[in-house]
Amino acid sequence: AYVAAGYTDAFFEKGLQPWDVAAGSLLVTEAGGLVGNFTGESEFLEQNECMAGNPRVYGQLVWATPRVILRVTKVSPRRGLSWLKRMPLQANMP
Repeated sequence: AYVAAGYTDAFFEKGLQPWDVAAGSLLVTEAGGLVGNFTGESEFLEQNECMAGNPRVYGQLVWATPRVILRVTKVSPRRGLSWLKRMPLQANMP
């Protein structure tokens, strides 16, 4: 709902059930946003992963989300997620 309202540009989460994202995905889609799985495909309900974003950042989100998840699983407890704040999304990502 925050993406649909424009409060945030994007959202992603893993381990969600279809009932967790059904209403929010409708809101985002009706507001002009894009919703999909981590590879950008529309089968997010069956794969228990979801990302949503406005059209300006959705392509960058498709590129960055798998890399962020890979790095998060390798983060030590002392280091935390401070590196994530330093990882800007760029308009010219491949």
